Amino acid sequence: MTGASLTQNEEVKRISAWAAILFAPTLVGNIYGMDFDYMKLTGAFAQEELDGLTVEHEVAERPLREPARGV
Repeated sequence: MTGASLTQNEEVKRISAWAAILFAPTLVGNIYGMDFDYMKLTGAFAQEELDGLTVEHEVAERPLREPARGV
């Protein structure tokens, strides 16, 4: 590999590390910062319903984000 490729690889590693570090607090802040009164999710299990929908969406979308294998 050339020097430019190695430098770019190190930059991508750094950016990926920071993204992984900031993911969890951002996710928690976004979920708990939602206005449930405005969204009409005021039932006894509103938070659990929202968490379930979030997980369901991520599971359904995952095949679309994965690269094709064998290409």
